[in-house]
Amino acid sequence: MTCVADSFIYVRFCFELESKISVIEFGFNGAPRILLNCDFTCKLISRQPVAIQREDNLNEMKDWFVRLQGHVQANKFVKHQDLNIEIEYFFRDLLNKAYGWNLGNKNALFGQSQDSFDLSCDTESIAIQVTVTQGAPKIRKTLKSFIGTHDSLYKRLAFVYPYVNISQSRADFSGNLNGYDFNAEKDRISFGTILAKAQDMSVVEQSNLLQLLRDELKPLGSAL
Repeated sequence: MTCVADSFIYVRFCFELESKISVIEFGFNGAPRILLNCDFTCKLISRQPVAIQREDNLNEMKDWFVRLQGHVQANKFVKHQDLNIEIEYFFRDLLNKAYGWNLGNKNALFGQSQDSFDLSCDTESIAIQVTVTQGAPKIRKTLKSFIGTHDSLYKRLAFVYPYVNISQSRADFSGNLNGYDFNAEKDRISFGTILAKAQDMSVVEQSNLLQLLRDELKPLGSAL
């Protein structure tokens, strides 16, 4: 804070040390003068604690995602398929929480594996393919099954991967779309995508998402 008094400009600083608050002003001559000493502690209300909590939330989310990614990659080597089924339910709840969708598991609903998607939300007109396989061939195969059978009901088809980072797609899918609106940049969702979404959430929304991760992934270890 600055003030003008007797043609001098002073800059005032407040310090809190060991439950004592001192207010000191400095003139242009550099001489300090103590204006106030208080033996009680005043609490400053600021956004700093909120910012720290947001950072903690995002760091813990990132840790959970990295753990799950490692678990998925290890399972690929030993050919365990159970996780591929359970991860559909995990992504159903995770995406619903992160994006406010109302996804259901179509594989569970019909008792069989759908030809081109695993989750869907009719109100949002979106279908989700959960996959551990990156690359253009998987996308082309799914588009071939999806377009002409489900594209009239679902205006968006998205691929979801249990990885923090996914490789950038440079493939041209225009020959597979028949006019359908699909963009490999926006329609491929990774854990990194969800982290970016979480960064824009309120602290309460972050906490709710984080609690879901703790409940779902606690077999992978304790929370940070």
